[in-house]
Amino acid sequence: ITQRELEEIGPTGGSHHSGVPWKRLLRSRQLWLIVAMYWCYVWGPWFYFSWYPTYLVRGAGFSEAEMGIFATLPFLVGAAANLVGGFLSDRLVRRWGLRIGRRVLGATSLAVTAMLVLGTALTSGKTAVVVLTTVGFGVMDLMLPVAWAICLDMGARYAGVVTGVMNTSGQFGGFVCTVLFGYVVKATGRYQVPLYMIAAMLMLSAYLFSRIDPTRPLLEERAKATQWEAARA
Repeated sequence: ITQRELEEIGPTGGSHHSGVPWKRLLRSRQLWLIVAMYWCYVWGPWFYFSWYPTYLVRGAGFSEAEMGIFATLPFLVGAAANLVGGFLSDRLVRRWGLRIGRRVLGATSLAVTAMLVLGTALTSGKTAVVVLTTVGFGVMDLMLPVAWAICLDMGARYAGVVTGVMNTSGQFGGFVCTVLFGYVVKATGRYQVPLYMIAAMLMLSAYLFSRIDPTRPLLEERAKATQWEAARA
């Protein structure tokens, strides 16, 4: 580990780890905002992970051969967007500070994705479906590195615990989305109807993200914000 990394980590209060202060963490409103934000967010990616190929064939009229080609595009774009999102967030933090730099990219990405998913539900053209779903997944993945970054920003020495809690809530949300998607399709006979639900969840996630303040540590023992804020000051 380099000296620069040690400076970014900041004071650790000793070389030994103590037990996780669960009561103090769970009393943090900011932690619950992170949990709720991520729970709502994962409805978007889990649509792609579980139902997207089926939706292309049965909901949008693609052949299985066409589905095999176009179903890969969102994930290729999403991989690139993950890298871009991390780089862009750091640039925004340097320019506008931690609070705005994280919030702007995270909330905007989710809100735009919600509108793209809504557009997908309202269209029937194959080209439009491919474009909207591919761009939608890419824009959505711009937010992903920001979500994990705020866990580091706010969690300090317990960042691993915070990311674990956030990710666990996401896995549960993804399970609910996957199961409910199938029931809604069965009840309505249309694959577009659950997309309205997913768009609403993404918009709610955008709102929740806009309420998260990464400059506020989850535990008081963190004496300062991150190196970004210190450098900016």
